[in-house]
Amino acid sequence: AYFFASHSWGLGGVNHRRIEAIVKRLEDLGKPVWFDMQRLKGHIASQVTDGISQSAVFVAFITKAYAEKVK
Repeated sequence: AYFFASHSWGLGGVNHRRIEAIVKRLEDLGKPVWFDMQRLKGHIASQVTDGISQSAVFVAFITKAYAEKVK
């Protein structure tokens, strides 16, 4: 089962790069992480839904942009 890392990319992808560093650290600790950059192929909505379904932990990195996105 995965940790699912939910986040917004942020302006110019700056937030995404921050989350990517956290994901790498989790993976270095032996924790498998569902991360969009590594896992998205084909139909995005179904891939995200499948990723959430296969995950034991959902981690949301909340920023103002994320909150606006999921409103």
